[in-house]
Amino acid sequence: MSRERVGVLLCLLSAAAFSSATIFGRVALQEGIGVLTLLALRYGGATLLFWGLVGLARQRLPGDLGAALRVLGLGAALVSLQAALIYSALERLDAGLTVLLLYTFPAMVAVGSVAIGREPPSRRKAGAVLIATVGIGLVLLGDARLSGDGVGIALGLASAVAAAAWVLVSDRVLQGMPSLVVSALVSTGAALTFWSVGPAVGAIDLGFGAAGWGAILGTIVISTVLALSTSMAGIARVGPTVTSVLLTAEVPLAVAWATLLLGERLRAVQVVGAILVVAAVLLLQAVPLRRPAWATVRPGAR
Repeated sequence: MSRERVGVLLCLLSAAAFSSATIFGRVALQEGIGVLTLLALRYGGATLLFWGLVGLARQRLPGDLGAALRVLGLGAALVSLQAALIYSALERLDAGLTVLLLYTFPAMVAVGSVAIGREPPSRRKAGAVLIATVGIGLVLLGDARLSGDGVGIALGLASAVAAAAWVLVSDRVLQGMPSLVVSALVSTGAALTFWSVGPAVGAIDLGFGAAGWGAILGTIVISTVLALSTSMAGIARVGPTVTSVLLTAEVPLAVAWATLLLGERLRAVQVVGAILVVAAVLLLQAVPLRRPAWATVRPGAR
């Protein structure tokens, strides 16, 4: 199997793994696990596994201590904030709606990049932002419980803002650093935050049942370690643009899991909105792509 085909499969596997986060999170919350307990266990467990993988892969730690501390700080601040916001939204909203709100972050990145002068404005960016805005508007208008979920909507959109900030900042901070080391440092930073804040406010409670522990384990192994490691491996094989496009599969997959496993349903107008959100993300990534060799039809082939 070619390197590019392996990369595509890894990206799709990563999208599937990322899409499981809201499902495992919903189960954990329904089992009475608090947000801080859930996240402390998620990032604490992921940290141990990531550092184990760093050792197995023999990836070198950054020679620049300042660079390592900056990545650690990003995990402790932005990643932990984004995670706390999205899981707090998940306490109030359906899993599918939560994912759709989160996926407004690519449009926010486009706006932020133009605002800080990193990228020039363009009709494509403006069109993508408009499409994403209309899409989210349709998703929200189709939610009959919108009036009672205003806080949840705000939390979901705030998590998207934090995710956009992470992308804009990490784009410069993480350059040249091994992928597993980055994941380990980010996870360590987030774990330090949650294991500092959680006990301080008395929010860590491990008195839950087997179903809750199963959801926690799935969140650690599948939604965090598998998702991040396969996305990094995919980027190395097919590049960031193709990876970004393929990872948009997380949205329909998350909605499908929520429908099949949690019994959630999107109304017709919300489905249209979801399609527009995904279309906006794809439009933002619309650059000329090299056709993979394995996807090229040979003369005479059918």
